[in-house]
Amino acid sequence: MRISQAIVAAPPTIGTSSYNNTIIAPFNGTLNLIGGMVTEDDGTVLQDSNGNSISINKFIHQIPTTIPSTSPPFFPNDGYLFSNVTYDFTINHEVLLGASLITLGCIPEVAIDKNFINTTIGNQFNNNGIALRNVVNLLPDTDAAQNCIANALINYKTNISPASTAQFQIDITNCLNNLNNQAATALTAVIGAGFDQYKSDFTLDTNIQFTTLPIKVSVSLNESSGQSMTANLPVSVATDISSQLSGNVSLGSLSTFSYDGYNLFTADITSKVSGNGTIKVAFDNNYISILTNPADINQSPSVVIKELPYTFVESPSFTGAGEPRRDATDIADAGSNE
Repeated sequence: MRISQAIVAAPPTIGTSSYNNTIIAPFNGTLNLIGGMVTEDDGTVLQDSNGNSISINKFIHQIPTTIPSTSPPFFPNDGYLFSNVTYDFTINHEVLLGASLITLGCIPEVAIDKNFINTTIGNQFNNNGIALRNVVNLLPDTDAAQNCIANALINYKTNISPASTAQFQIDITNCLNNLNNQAATALTAVIGAGFDQYKSDFTLDTNIQFTTLPIKVSVSLNESSGQSMTANLPVSVATDISSQLSGNVSLGSLSTFSYDGYNLFTADITSKVSGNGTIKVAFDNNYISILTNPADINQSPSVVIKELPYTFVESPSFTGAGEPRRDATDIADAGSNE
């Protein structure tokens, strides 16, 4: 026999009720089940004399008021023993959530999304947090810089001469250069710690180009609010950041990235042969990606590495002139074959 969709009507109890309502073993927990529908193994629905389906209550228990008064007396050992019982327990999360017995995160669909976010944004957040803590140890030591300058002044005051003046200039320059290098190292680390691979972006200046010209890739490194972190970088910082950028192209080759002096990092895709290709860009080995987190909890969030397609076409000669086309706008014909 099979019973489907029975409902747990109350919290589990210890032990079971005997024929005279005393609690007896086993004492490992008992569920009070109601409702459901009883069928045979082949799916045939059991029905009562009125043609109604039978619930677990009617199947196991006979309502006392329906027992004829002329029936013989019942004894404790009367009835049937159900053994080898197996069951599948299904949690009605919506009901439990409505009764505040569980939290929203216990609903499987939400739990999947939560785990997904923990392994994507959460993992990135944790890594960035560790990186930011390490930045503290890289912040410029202003006290050391002040002491360096003070010592240079003391040495200069003890012997003021053209030679000591030149040495004083060298000492002060070294103090300030050291402070500047520390600041540059800290800024590079801050950009690395603040980088958000789901908010950063890259674009192509065109997605179709002649094989004689490059396609320019521009990368914007953004933090979690979508704001760029790389405006007006010092040369040394821009060089360090550029070295951490890399790309993967399926057609042609990609040059190294360089700073445009304002905000973006650029590189050129070139190809000697025509065809279609795609490009992916990574910073510090983390690919810039697209995170989709639907408002509908029935739809699963997703992460895909951002890829942009591009096409290179051959650069044929002009008719008669033998000169190559120069760019994508150069579509003029030099003349006819006359």
